[in-house]
Amino acid sequence: MATWVSTLFGCAHAEPSLGMTLLFLNMGGNSILVERFDPDGHRGPVPGFLGSDAKLLTPERGGGAQMSFMSGDSKRGAPEFVDVVWSESTPQAEAALSRIPKLSGKVSVEQQASRKKLLDDAYRLRNNYTRRIDLTPILTPELVTQVRANRANTNLKLMVVFKGEDVTITASPEVWRK
Repeated sequence: MATWVSTLFGCAHAEPSLGMTLLFLNMGGNSILVERFDPDGHRGPVPGFLGSDAKLLTPERGGGAQMSFMSGDSKRGAPEFVDVVWSESTPQAEAALSRIPKLSGKVSVEQQASRKKLLDDAYRLRNNYTRRIDLTPILTPELVTQVRANRANTNLKLMVVFKGEDVTITASPEVWRK
């Protein structure tokens, strides 16, 4: 875990580390699977599935998936970009998944292989997206300075919002301890 955490906070810089909170929200109408969230091209945290019910939640209430890292978890500064890969469920994928029989009792290797093929076929029916997001206009020097001014009590909060084929990231300081 320490390896990807150290890459999360700015691989290209030897700046003081930042604590960070990542909030992933799905505001679209279908469930999504976040497969990669890679800062500066290095493997990062993956929240996994985010249901479509997150659209009913607000950032103030939480929702989606949230991960927090202390400044001591990293030896790096702020990342310059992040690569995001996710897929969105489709009615065809959901229908294919619902037709896959459940396995119970003693399951043979052939049954497992057959089920895996059906699952793979169903997941191929999902919409797949890849984006590289430039973080330099989001993680401004002023924002980073504000977070570093009180590193013991303040994290950099990144809100990652998915809506269909779009993903946006906003950043703000988050005082987590007073």
